[in-house]
Amino acid sequence: MIQRRFDEFQKRKRESILAYKDKIHIVIYGAYNPPSDGKHLGEKERLLKLRDRLRADGYINTAIVEDFSGSEESGIPNLEKSLGCLEWADLNILVFTCRGKTGSVARELIHALDDPAMCFSS
Repeated sequence: MIQRRFDEFQKRKRESILAYKDKIHIVIYGAYNPPSDGKHLGEKERLLKLRDRLRADGYINTAIVEDFSGSEESGIPNLEKSLGCLEWADLNILVFTCRGKTGSVARELIHALDDPAMCFSS
């Protein structure tokens, strides 16, 4: 009885997630440097690989910050663009790696933590 109810809950939860896959807006943040050195995948390439995998899995509205108009095109500084993405996206994925120069993603994390409404909005 208990297991059946839990299984039904899990099924409804899975169906709910699948129903929104193509609607949720996801932005991925992380280091773009260092680049590939032949031995290790470059940091930006890791982010692109994650983005492309999520898109292939049906999360078609997934992007890295660079995918949005940048400072040259729109006059918006890169940090301001990142912070805007944090506030706009339905789901933010912040990636920290050992090799990555993660100063900017740390600033983005601090920005998100400073505004609890961003972390727990409805």
